[in-house]
Amino acid sequence: MAISEVDIKLIEKHLQGHLTPDEKIVFEQRKSDTEFLVELDLYLALKKSSNAIGREQVKQTFLDWDQETAHNKIRKWPQIGWKIAAGLLIVIGFIGLLKIFSPTKDSKDLFAEYYQPYPNLIDPIQKGDPSPTSSITQLYELGNYENVLKQSPTDLVDSFYVALSYLQLDQRQDALVSLQKIVNRAHFRFRDAAQWYLALNLLLENQIEASKQILTEIGETAGNDYQILAANLLAELQE
Repeated sequence: MAISEVDIKLIEKHLQGHLTPDEKIVFEQRKSDTEFLVELDLYLALKKSSNAIGREQVKQTFLDWDQETAHNKIRKWPQIGWKIAAGLLIVIGFIGLLKIFSPTKDSKDLFAEYYQPYPNLIDPIQKGDPSPTSSITQLYELGNYENVLKQSPTDLVDSFYVALSYLQLDQRQDALVSLQKIVNRAHFRFRDAAQWYLALNLLLENQIEASKQILTEIGETAGNDYQILAANLLAELQE
């Protein structure tokens, strides 16, 4: 199983000591995967490197290497390559660790980090279709959000994609009202997704406490498709 963004989040939260009890279980399970362990080892090595050497030391190290090379033109490329690679590894480590250990982000930053458009799962356009229909979901898939809003929803699924179109067009209040109505329908097939996008919409509106409340509910609901993502975002909001 390939390393994923969720895996990266788990590793970062592990290094920060912010894993929830459920995430700790997932983390231990993922440690059985070789690629996950390789990524974990890399992060641990970078953390150790950052503790052993400061920014100025890194800068000075590169300067020393440059001077050494200038005074000694006859060098073996494998030696130089190894030093460059090691130096880059440390620098990359600092960039990553700055993100991990200095995660100050505002609501818009977090929204941009976690938001992904929801796909058309109803009647996705097939390659070679000569003329896609003008269904709300296909218009949404084509990115014709303005045209989506011109249609009249025939069912709750249509209303869900209308709400997502409002969000895409940054019409937050309309999206908020629409998503809240959908979330109240307990057995709706896309309720998990509606909850997640409602939480993101509230976050974008800077209604942090309301967003946290929904994220908490998602995180505590077994089997929710957005359980881990909600827990990760909630942890970032509580820092």
